[in-house]
Amino acid sequence: MSAFLNSFAGYIIEMVCMVVLGICGGYVGYRLRKRKDSQSQDA
Repeated sequence: MSAFLNSFAGYIIEMVCMVVLGICGGYVGYRLRKRKDSQSQDA
């Protein structure tokens, strides 16, 4: 039973890391796009 719980916890941690990376990537992409749109509007 302990091996199952350790494996399950490992997958949960891996999933949380991937979600955090996805959110960070989306945020960075949003900020870069917003900056690019702002620069093209000024020119």
